[in-house]
Amino acid sequence: MMTASLMIDLANKHMKTLESEFKPLTEAGKLECLIYNLLICNFSAQSRYDKNKIDELNFDLFGILISDFKLYVDETDDDKIGELIESRFKNHFKDIVMILDEGGFDPNDSFWYMYRKPLTYEAVGEIDPEMMAKFRPVLEKMSKALLEEADNLPD
Repeated sequence: MMTASLMIDLANKHMKTLESEFKPLTEAGKLECLIYNLLICNFSAQSRYDKNKIDELNFDLFGILISDFKLYVDETDDDKIGELIESRFKNHFKDIVMILDEGGFDPNDSFWYMYRKPLTYEAVGEIDPEMMAKFRPVLEKMSKALLEEADNLPD
């Protein structure tokens, strides 16, 4: 059965693909990538578990993420940190869906928050097309490998 700690282990394991095949992340960027990868794990869990199990899993994940975020943001209010995490789920959601459905667009939000302005609410700015051309295939590779591994976990 997938647990919050197992999801975090998988998310961190697959983050190494992005760092080794594209470029290293800052510590704050790693938190952004962790959120992205946890959302992918959550997609897998939602297809396998009932609402009560998903709610329990998400509660555990939010607790761990909020603790980790407190190391890198000035904010100490759990609700405000939770709002930032939820905003990232919304930002990354469309990128993940398009990547997993093999849609033809660039994951600008994910790149921006992982590499340019991690842990901020700053609006996505201009991204060099050459940089995106290098980033997208690696993000796609990481995303698909993570989803496959999460889907193949025993229940």
